[in-house]
Amino acid sequence: MRWKIICQIGNDDDFSPSIASGVPRLSLSLDKKDGECPTASSVMEDIKAAGLRLSDKASDLVYLAETVYSADLRVPRGLTDDCWTRDFEIHLPVAEPKTWEEAKPTLVRMLSFLTGDNWTFRFRRRRTATGHSGDSAGRKLFQSVSLFSGGLDSFIGAIDLLENGETIALVGQHGKGSAKKEQERAYEVITNNYKDRTFPFWFYVQPYIGKDRESENTMRSRSILFLALGTAVASTVGRGTKLYVPENGLISLNVPLTFSRLGSLSTRTTHPHFISLYRNLLDEIGIAVKVETPYRFKTKGEMLNECRNQTVLLQGAQATMSCAHPSAGRYQSLPVGKHCGYCVPCLIRRAAMKAAGMDDSDDYNFDILAKEPSPDTALGRDVRAFGMAIERTRSMSHLQLVAEVLGAGPVPPEEIGELMAVYQRGLDEVGRFLASFIAG
Repeated sequence: MRWKIICQIGNDDDFSPSIASGVPRLSLSLDKKDGECPTASSVMEDIKAAGLRLSDKASDLVYLAETVYSADLRVPRGLTDDCWTRDFEIHLPVAEPKTWEEAKPTLVRMLSFLTGDNWTFRFRRRRTATGHSGDSAGRKLFQSVSLFSGGLDSFIGAIDLLENGETIALVGQHGKGSAKKEQERAYEVITNNYKDRTFPFWFYVQPYIGKDRESENTMRSRSILFLALGTAVASTVGRGTKLYVPENGLISLNVPLTFSRLGSLSTRTTHPHFISLYRNLLDEIGIAVKVETPYRFKTKGEMLNECRNQTVLLQGAQATMSCAHPSAGRYQSLPVGKHCGYCVPCLIRRAAMKAAGMDDSDDYNFDILAKEPSPDTALGRDVRAFGMAIERTRSMSHLQLVAEVLGAGPVPPEEIGELMAVYQRGLDEVGRFLASFIAG
């Protein structure tokens, strides 16, 4: 069953292809008043308010990312035969259809790897194209750009760049949830310590949920939106501007802890293969931004220990949010907006904090070291999965470990040794934290 996703951009776009009855379709509208299924977005307004101008290429990338993100959230995976793989046909207006047609194979490979879905694109000319070739207005404000999620990794990434003497733009994205507050809370520590050295962009992008509020919550496509927003800001500085994506190696690889986690629990947000395909896409559409992943060979604990300003790190670590579902507390009569303490990101965070000699046990709703959770419950499921992965890899040969890493996706051959090493060190870091749960 192929979903036809019809995107209209701007008030003068009334495109509506002929589609046979019975074929599922979804109409989306961007920057369009009174459009069907509007995606609420502050991106273009925020860019303009900052005194920046986007090229048509950068605008195309942002609109494409918003469309993909909206389609991802609006079509539940449960409607498919395997309850996972969806088939999308995206009808999207762009300023340069020929450029995007040539880049289509890379785009499709990248999105298929990221989301696990099938993607087809039908490009047409966008009426609202500006004709701007882009300029260097951003150069007057900042030198480089770093993604800023409000998490611990992005917080460290910002500190390290600022300690290098750079002036940077920090790019965050949020919807109706608490993400903006989390980003602003962490950013407050940054700006108090590095006055007039940062420019924050908190972009609001919220797809239309619909009256029935039927939606998909895996949100695998959010990373393409996040990257596109960072790329758009970086593109205003000039050719070769760096976009930093601060993420530790264990999370980037995200090797499935168990075989059953090959699906929804094995996201590919910053996997090396996805980042490589994204870089290729930028080259093919002519956006000269350099995407950097400086911590791909570091564990989270190593990032903490090697952070270039330990004083600022200690001031702000508690202001960061790493949890996969910080709102879960409301279902347990516990505080909302606090780390749950038992999801994969929380376990990696606590293990890293222990490795760095930092006690943050009070930041979690559930302290698994104080009360061991049952492996058959949601609270103990990820602990059990980590235990299984650690036990399994301890007895693996070198070739088996290589196969384990490659099982999550292709990686550059010249980096396989370092990536395998950070995977081992990352598991060891978590293993030391969970030592009381793991035999031997």
